[in-house]
Amino acid sequence: MKTPYEQSVYDRAAKKIQRIIAREGAADGQRLQPWYLAEIEDEIRQADKVSALTMLANQSEPDSLPDVS
Repeated sequence: MKTPYEQSVYDRAAKKIQRIIAREGAADGQRLQPWYLAEIEDEIRQADKVSALTMLANQSEPDSLPDVS
């Protein structure tokens, strides 16, 4: 059984693959393979880590970031 986070990663990856296939095709079935799903899941986990670290950095040092407004 997957944790709620892992289920979320799976769901997001599956949706992303559906969008890619709708836009660009299945690449001769390559995008339907389990390894492709695993790659997309890894990308999502990495993006989540970067996002979490960015939010943590913003909370700990909010004045050190440049004003982008």
